[in-house]
Amino acid sequence: MGTNRKLWTKKGYYIVAHVHDEIIIEANMDASLSQVCEEMAKTPSWAKGLLLGADGFECLFYQKD
Repeated sequence: MGTNRKLWTKKGYYIVAHVHDEIIIEANMDASLSQVCEEMAKTPSWAKGLLLGADGFECLFYQKD
């Protein structure tokens, strides 16, 4: 989680919480949800062959989808 936090921060996304398999981020209003999902679906080099997917939604406060 610590490494991921650094990577997300470099991209301008700030992890404010995580719940089970979710992360809750703060981002600029012009951030793209599709870009965030694309980043989350990238397979790390240590997990070759693992197929990942991601989805999400935007809101002004935390809520369940």
